[in-house]
Amino acid sequence: ALKRCQMEISVSPRGGRSALRGLLFLVVLPAMPLVLLAGCEQPTRQKPTTDIAPPARKVTVIEREGRLEYFPCSKCHDKVDAALMSPVGARKHREITAGHYEDATRCRTCHDPANMDALTLLSTELVSFDASYKVCGQCHGEKIRDWRIGAHGKTVGGWMGEAQKMSCTHCHDAHAPGMATVMALPPPPFPVGGIRKGDHR
Repeated sequence: ALKRCQMEISVSPRGGRSALRGLLFLVVLPAMPLVLLAGCEQPTRQKPTTDIAPPARKVTVIEREGRLEYFPCSKCHDKVDAALMSPVGARKHREITAGHYEDATRCRTCHDPANMDALTLLSTELVSFDASYKVCGQCHGEKIRDWRIGAHGKTVGGWMGEAQKMSCTHCHDAHAPGMATVMALPPPPFPVGGIRKGDHR
């Protein structure tokens, strides 16, 4: 297009038309590189990526069923008619102190007489003893929220890769979850002259 424009101007006769075409040439010529570049496909530049995503963290809840002394409960409860079971569990489980909350004496709030190897939610849904935190979370919403994000309870393992989270009953007695007040010990005395870098281990 640029060559054609130059040819038309060079062969044009002298006169008014020559001046007009010369003016047109001065206007069109600076814009020609933009016209030519507009028809070219510009390469797409990608920003180099230097960030490496860390491996996904897998968090599992440590199982409880294999750690319970009398589990599975069906070893004994299969021999007992559910209709004859005491609602307060006073006949056999005398070692259990029901001190969870005021008037917390009814076993069937968390246990299903028809399936003693599972726990029951207030919605009557059954959950395993390994998921006992779901039972606790029905009333302790703030605690279960903090537990899920790691602000309450204990998680062992690494921050990257696989980690294991302890459930509520790893630290709390399910029937009397209150814990004694713990007094924090004072910090160790700090050296008067500070700690030298080489001695800081």
